[in-house]
Amino acid sequence: MSFDQAIRSILRHDPDIVMVGEIRDKITADIAVKLANTGHLTFSTLHTNDAPSAVTRLYKMGIETFLLAYSINIIIAQRLVRKLCVHCRRPLSKEHWPAALQIGLTEEELESGRIYEPVGCPKCHNGYKGRVNIAEALYFYPEVRNEIVKSINDIDEERIRAIAEKHGMLSMRRSGVERMRDGLTDLTEVLYATAED
Repeated sequence: MSFDQAIRSILRHDPDIVMVGEIRDKITADIAVKLANTGHLTFSTLHTNDAPSAVTRLYKMGIETFLLAYSINIIIAQRLVRKLCVHCRRPLSKEHWPAALQIGLTEEELESGRIYEPVGCPKCHNGYKGRVNIAEALYFYPEVRNEIVKSINDIDEERIRAIAEKHGMLSMRRSGVERMRDGLTDLTEVLYATAED
């Protein structure tokens, strides 16, 4: 039984929600888009660096721009960062304040003592215990859809990002800064996870 036949067999059961494991090739991408266009809530995964590049990746797999624009509602890109241990974390040292200011934190936030760094204790591993995600969510606003449809030879990821950020999308780095404000992770983790941003 081929993948295509398996999907057809599943659709005979009339599901409302379908999960397509991972989109790696044109056949899987075509099936995921067809499912979405026939009214099924379709979830899938795709390996890219950020949310806007997922659109380009699908386009390069051979999905038409009008299908991309109208079959996708949201793309969420995420990365995991190590979570600070709540038992031993301490306020960020002043020597690291310049880097923290550069990524968007304010001096008031740093002075408040609620931006932390790892220490290490018997309850954790070098100041970290567990992981937490940082994410960016690209909603397909009408402007984003129009930008994709009007793309002729290549999709402008930076233009899509600019439109989405105008509507309030947090970049991966800004999401990391929010996690720092919540006391969940630290400067080193955010800078490492978002090095290319």
